[in-house]
Parts: sequence; C-alpha cells; structure tokens
Amino acid sequence: MPRLRDLRAAAHSVGLLADAFVGSLRHNKGMGALALALSISIWVFVSNEQNPPRTSIVPFNIPVRPVNVPSDLDVLGAIEPVVVRVTAPSDLWMGFTEASFEATVDLTGSPEGPVREPVSVRARDGRVRVLEVIPPLVETQLDKLIRRTVPVQVNVQQGPPLGFGFEPPRPEVSQVTVLGPQQLVTTVDAAVADVNLSSIRANVVQSFPLEARSARGYDVSGVRIEPATVNIDLRISRQSVYMTLPVVLELTGTPVAGFWVSQVRVTPPTVAILGPQDVVQHLGSLKTAPVDVTNLASATTRTATLSVPSGITVVDRNSVQVEITVQPVRGNAAVLVAPQIRGLAPGLIARSDAPSVEVAVSGEGPALRDFGANRVQVYLNLEGRGMGSYEIEPQVELPPGLQLSRVIPSSVRVSTEPDR
Repeated sequence: MPRLRDLRAAAHSVGLLADAFVGSLRHNKGMGALALALSISIWVFVSNEQNPPRTSIVPFNIPVRPVNVPSDLDVLGAIEPVVVRVTAPSDLWMGFTEASFEATVDLTGSPEGPVREPVSVRARDGRVRVLEVIPPLVETQLDKLIRRTVPVQVNVQQGPPLGFGFEPPRPEVSQVTVLGPQQLVTTVDAAVADVNLSSIRANVVQSFPLEARSARGYDVSGVRIEPATVNIDLRISRQSVYMTLPVVLELTGTPVAGFWVSQVRVTPPTVAILGPQDVVQHLGSLKTAPVDVTNLASATTRTATLSVPSGITVVDRNSVQVEITVQPVRGNAAVLVAPQIRGLAPGLIARSDAPSVEVAVSGEGPALRDFGANRVQVYLNLEGRGMGSYEIEPQVELPPGLQLSRVIPSSVRVSTEPDR
C-alpha cells in the first residue's frame, strides 16, 4: 500500500508540473522548459516502476540478410544466423519474434570468395535497445553471378481421377533464366513444374511455381528463376465410364447324389468397373468364371475370378470370395415288406391275412438312396396272446435318417391255432 501511495503521489505531481509547464510557457519560457524536463523524468520513473526493463538474450535465432552485394557477385550458401542481447520493457518480451528484428551484413565492395563482415541488428520497436550481437562477425561466401538459360519441364506427380485421361501438359514458355552463384547455377539442368492432376476434370490453364533441379532430380536452392512461375495448358478428357455392377456366380457340375446347392454368397456382392460407355451401358452384371461343385457334400469357400469383357477394367480386384452351402435333398419312398411274427406262445402257429405291407417313409437324400425292403423290418407282436383271432398293428424298424410316413394296411388280422 505505501508503494501504491507513492505512485499516486508521483502521478499527482506530474499533473501539477504539467499545469506549471503550461503557465510557464505563457509567462516564463525558462521555467516552462524546466517543468517539461521534470515531467518527463517523473513519467519515466513511473513507467519503469510499473513495467521495469529486462535485459537478456532473445531466445531464438535471427536470420541475416545480405545488403549491397556487388552487382557481379552473389551470395553462395546460407549465412549463419545470430542471436542478440537486448534490454526492453518487460511487457514486450512475450511478443518477440524473428520479425521484431532486422539483421543485415553490408557487403559493399566485398571481393569474390569468403569474407567476414560485422552484423548490424536493428529492433523495429524503438523501446528495444540492442546491446550485443552474437557472433558480431559472420562469414559470407561470394561467387561470380551468372545467368543461364534452361529448359522448362513438367513433372506429373499424380494423374487425373479414374476414368479421365490427359495429354502431355504444355508449358507457356519452353525456357527460363536461372541466375545466382556460378557454382550453383552450373548444376541446374532444368526448371521443373510439379503438377498434380488428381482434382482436375476439365481443360484448364493454370500457373505453377518452378523449381531448379539438377540432372539427377535434386532441388538446387540458392538460385533464382526468372520468371518464377509458368502457365501450363492442361488438357483433360473423360475416357471411361465408372459403374458399379452386381456379381453373378456361375456354377458347374452337381453335388453328391442326394444333395443340392441350397445357398451361395458372393463377397463383395458388387464391383466397380471402368470402360468405354458403349460397352458399359450394355452390362447389367459381371459374371464369375464357372465354379465347379461336382461331388460337393459339405459347405465350402472358393475364390472365383471375374469374367471381364474386353476393354473393361475392374477397380481394385479381379476375384471374389464365394461361400457355397449344400444340403441333403428330402424325399419320399415306399417298399413292400413281409411282416414277421414275434412273441408267439409255444405250441401255437399263426397265420395272417396280409402276406406283405407297404411301408412309406420320408427322409434326406443319402438315407433314401440306400433305402430298400432289406433295410426295413416289420413285425406283428403276439406277446401274451393265446389261441384266437386278433387285429395287430404292424411295428416298423427303420434305418437312421428316415421317418415313417404310413403303413398300409394299418392293421393285420392274425389267427393262432394249436400246432398239431
């Protein structure tokens, strides 16, 4: 609080002195000048108290720019950057950038070859004082300045979108001038424009920057190209039609007897193609090469190549995955079977009025294939029955995989009598 009272008192004194300064100008020029000097001193004192100066090294490099280079010479290579020690109000430090300072080396009258000259650094803000430049001298290599004419080349980095073609790009000029240090200019083989056509779908004239390149394709920095850009005529044309078509699976052969192909799944179900419009517009689907299912008895996965018409290109793939599911065929069958007598009491004989019965079954293909009268047993159970006449329901034993549909007749009259 005492410090705050001191600052308020100082500010009040500045106001009084300012009034005194205005009055002295009217009555006494000498006293007015004294009042102005005192006012400035107090203002500086108050400013320093609120925003004290800070002295340190600026924490980044400052690039050095050559000036007054002799007209027949050029700078070869980069000039070492410098750092500076400055004093400045505290609130300026957070805003310092490379652009806050200008560093130059004066090459007036310098000869060809290496030279060491002092660096001059100027702060763009008048409140900043440069105290020291580190290093104070920098070495600069000067080489003979030459000019050379080189051809303009176009490097197509990426072609146009799918379905589009292009003619060789045509630059507006065939040659440009490269100038700079002799050691660098002599390595330049061409001025190259890198062109990316990936987003261009129509004819256009577009400007591209030129890069100095050596015969081996390396960039050559430190030289200048005049002009620095070139207009290039780009001719783009639609060559193909892009379309998505469903894939149709072609099957050949038959599964094992008693089985059938119940399901097929193609992955992916559609593919993208490119081709001439007069060909593509007549395609409703794209078939696979035939996939053979001969003797197939279980599910399987196959790779099927695509049958592609001449002139058509399939995007990203030339085959698909095919999952094939087979299942047994279900059906019906019937056979005549002679029933057997079981459980007949000792001393009795039995006679039935049906020497055979019809047994009808249903089932899957493999079981039906082996079905016959010799695989079925039909019996008439007389267990616990004595002499007499009975209506007996036939009992049927079937092989696995078959289900009984019906027995005709559903009951058989059986008579028993003593065995004489």
